[in-house]
Amino acid sequence: MLHCLSKSQVDDIVRRTRIESPPGFDPEELKRDLEAAWDLRTGYADETSKSELTKLRKYADQVSKAATRLVDLLEEFDPSARRMRSSLASSLNVDDVSLTKLHDDLGRLRDRAELLAQRQASMRDVIRLHPNEYFVIQLVRIFERHFQMKATRNRVKDGPLDGPFMRFATAVCPSFGLIVVDETISKAMTAAAGCEF
Repeated sequence: MLHCLSKSQVDDIVRRTRIESPPGFDPEELKRDLEAAWDLRTGYADETSKSELTKLRKYADQVSKAATRLVDLLEEFDPSARRMRSSLASSLNVDDVSLTKLHDDLGRLRDRAELLAQRQASMRDVIRLHPNEYFVIQLVRIFERHFQMKATRNRVKDGPLDGPFMRFATAVCPSFGLIVVDETISKAMTAAAGCEF
């Protein structure tokens, strides 16, 4: 789901970060990067939905079975089946080569649908992070690129986590309707240090 940040939301994020913007800072580019990261997170969250994956596998299974049935019908050698195929071909103004191609294409469709009907690894199986943690990892990269400083966090004795990146992340997330706690941000920052995506 495409989510658009307003200019005032971007200005508020930058203000709440409480650091001076570096030379060449482009708030419009920051906005585009944040929206792209959110769209990726949304797609990631949707893709990991078990009910959605189940629906997709069920549909692929139905396509596979229908294609299998059509292939079987085109392969029948019964004389009446051959006459019917010949009649269909002439009424559709196609030749035997076209029917053979249709047969081959249906076979490929059946094979591909069978593969899709099997359980496939989701992005979450591969990435092994919650979509919110993955989003924060993207925020680390966006922050470092746009503010030209390392994303760090520190904790004042027995106090909450703080630092420019923590303020940035806690300003960005609610702009997209996402509420995350400091510890989620910190955990994602640790994961960001060791991941390649």
